[in-house]
Amino acid sequence: NDAQANRVMRSLDNAIMTLKQSRSLNALQVASIDVASSLLEVASRPECNNPFVCLQQAAIYANLGSKRGNNDEKFKGYLTSKDRCTPTDALVVLGRADCLRAIHFIHEAQYLCSW
Repeated sequence: NDAQANRVMRSLDNAIMTLKQSRSLNALQVASIDVASSLLEVASRPECNNPFVCLQQAAIYANLGSKRGNNDEKFKGYLTSKDRCTPTDALVVLGRADCLRAIHFIHEAQYLCSW
């Protein structure tokens, strides 16, 4: 478990480092989507002390990404069955929906919110 948590945090750290090194608008947009995706991963871990902050920050970084195109790929994922869904799973689904909304994938965000 600790190894997985360290891997997720290392992934977030690498995404933030890439964002800091961005020298063009396109690189900044791609790196912002990567940071948002990494923050969603952190929020899904039981070691996360405040998933609400991670989800809010993920939506903020997603908003910096380019709109439409294939940017939704990072936020696609399997949905847990409703009978086995934990509160954390539900929060992460709503976080993914917020990120999709931020990059103008409104219908996909609505679907996740209705799930």
